Amino acid sequence: MGETLAGAGALTISPGQIGQGMLIANHTSQYSNFKNVRSVKPLRKWNTIKVNEPLSKNQVYCDSEDFDFVLNYILEHCPKLKK
Repeated sequence: MGETLAGAGALTISPGQIGQGMLIANHTSQYSNFKNVRSVKPLRKWNTIKVNEPLSKNQVYCDSEDFDFVLNYILEHCPKLKK
């Protein structure tokens, strides 16, 4: 996907699109350390859970039938969450 976006940006001479494509191509996953997580924002409509650390933001994608289980697991394992 990232390579396609970078290629499209090159064809349309869009530096922003080229950069975004290169970033996507190089980062396919990211690790969040639960002990550093400060906030969790569930977005049920998109089956996404945003997990935010002080210097890092991450997103967890899951199926709608697993959403509650994944959200509860994250909430139970993050001791520094802002209530």
